[in-house]
Amino acid sequence: MHHRLYEQVIDYNVPLLWANLLWLLTIVFLPFPTELLGSGDRRDLATYAVYIGTLVFTSAAILLQQVIVVRSADLHAPGNQRPRRCGPT
Repeated sequence: MHHRLYEQVIDYNVPLLWANLLWLLTIVFLPFPTELLGSGDRRDLATYAVYIGTLVFTSAAILLQQVIVVRSADLHAPGNQRPRRCGPT
């Protein structure tokens, strides 16, 4: 999804940079809650909350990037004023 979002992007701005860094941070952090789920107590709700929270932040960060790219016409390649939708094809 990330690659598809950036296919038609030719430039960046500060909000897009920070949204992308937030997304990357969540991707780097994701193995930690995954390991907690695999090795911890199955009844520990905090472990599930950390895992689900990480996935929510990951999804929100990629959605934020998509909103920034769609709303910023100066980031698109010439002739492609609206990037393709990032969802399933």
